[in-house]
Amino acid sequence: VGIDLSGHRWAVIRSMAKSFGPDVRVAVIAGDDATIADLDMSVSVGPGWVSHLLQRVAAFHLDSESSQALVAAAGESYSARRQRLIDGLSHYGLAASGASGLNVWVPVADEQAAIEAVREAGYVVRAGDPYRISSSPAVRVTIASLDDRQIDAVAAALGQHLSRRTSQSQ
Repeated sequence: VGIDLSGHRWAVIRSMAKSFGPDVRVAVIAGDDATIADLDMSVSVGPGWVSHLLQRVAAFHLDSESSQALVAAAGESYSARRQRLIDGLSHYGLAASGASGLNVWVPVADEQAAIEAVREAGYVVRAGDPYRISSSPAVRVTIASLDDRQIDAVAAALGQHLSRRTSQSQ
């Protein structure tokens, strides 16, 4: 990666549950020697045992070319869906964001009103409040199971809500 992490404590954790399904409750961790040693010590004295069967399933999937291709295809699909929603929202003047993953973050003036507007269109979005520390109000839209038509409908519902609120405040 080109980053010198020598002398610094660090760890990167990746869960298998989202990539390969919720039944593969295994995570992979990489880190500096001291952090991994501390982790090994804390896991060895507690109930942190991980099923050897699940470890083998995770290793198989990580090494399998077909699994890697499937995960790559899913990543491309999620990326396209995220971008479609972000582009659709920008048409209405909403500056949404989502660089990776299954969610798009949409800043709104009133979370509850935006949730209601999307609900009236037949969809559900989450309030951003549980996911933010100090940012402005927003809603979180999960794109995982939305097709293009549904993404366009959610963008329109949020966009029209914004348009109504803007015209009412003028």
